Amino acid sequence: MYSLARQLFNDENDDRMVRLFQMLFRSPHFERLSGELRSSSAYWTLKQQVKTNDAGDIGKTLAEITSPYSYTALLANRSYQQIWPQIEQRAGPNMALILGSYLQDKKREFESAPQDKEKKQQYGHALLFSGRFDDLVRLAASIDHSDSGRQNWQEDDGWLLNLEAYALDAQGNTQAADRIFDEFAKIDYQPGKNDWLVNFVINRASRLVGQRRWQEGLEAAQVADEYSGSPYADMLVRQARFCALHGLGRSAEAQAVLSDIVEHQDDALEVAVEALLCAGEREQAAAMTIKGLNDVNKRAQFVEALQKPEFEFFYAESSLPGIHEELSNHPDVARVFDPIARLVPDEYIPLVGVKRRELAAERRSD
Repeated sequence: MYSLARQLFNDENDDRMVRLFQMLFRSPHFERLSGELRSSSAYWTLKQQVKTNDAGDIGKTLAEITSPYSYTALLANRSYQQIWPQIEQRAGPNMALILGSYLQDKKREFESAPQDKEKKQQYGHALLFSGRFDDLVRLAASIDHSDSGRQNWQEDDGWLLNLEAYALDAQGNTQAADRIFDEFAKIDYQPGKNDWLVNFVINRASRLVGQRRWQEGLEAAQVADEYSGSPYADMLVRQARFCALHGLGRSAEAQAVLSDIVEHQDDALEVAVEALLCAGEREQAAAMTIKGLNDVNKRAQFVEALQKPEFEFFYAESSLPGIHEELSNHPDVARVFDPIARLVPDEYIPLVGVKRRELAAERRSD
């Protein structure tokens, strides 16, 4: 279902994709679908209802949208302006209502099948989104972190460990987070067997560069470059290499990587923008952002990227120049952004963003 929807979207055949989700939403078997698929079907059905001014069942449709990710988009996109009060009520301050419901659902699913690794890491995501870092670390402790244990890790283990590392970072325990990410790089990479490792060696490199640990980040990016990945993954590796080289003052090498990034920008336009901002190339980054906002297939991700970083549910905290800080007030970007979206009010910063901010403030005061 998701593969078909993604292909239709990439082919700019949105109408057929929406009809596909509407078919599921109206199906007599709707309640038997997974929570994620019900939420996606409701999200695209709501989009169509708003587009056609069909307000009759909006409350019912909105009630089925359970994915926290959807609410940042719904609260930002001016297409939904007329129903923002309903969306805000459904989300609650700091999205606490939707996050609480999501956490309960994922906890119940995990407890019904505690050996199911996918349900376990989904529960871990829900804990992260709600800022429950201690609970997340305890959940991840059930994975064998030893040298022998890591050889048996599977992709779902990897995601839960990745979540644990981000929670530890938020708590200021950088060294413990380092150890988790370093374990991924020690696993014997076997193309075709454990290609999922690429996600975590890239996240390792991006995290180190985001912490301005330039030499470590460059070495991690070189490791990640040895893994097979998608064009998007390749762009993330280029970004990490470029930012690290620029931070180290290796200008000629950095420029060669930047040329490669610009050439392949359409593989991951947002990543290209972030790379340019590493080097202070604000005007070129603004031009690419406008290009993204004007592209119907990329608009949503750029509207999200222009929000405050506290609205990001899953990310490695970074001290690099960000899209929100550098470009949300850029006059040319604002002229394109303001008619189609807004900066979501701070009242709806999700619980994880609030918790990260509180912990960071505590560390600064110490």
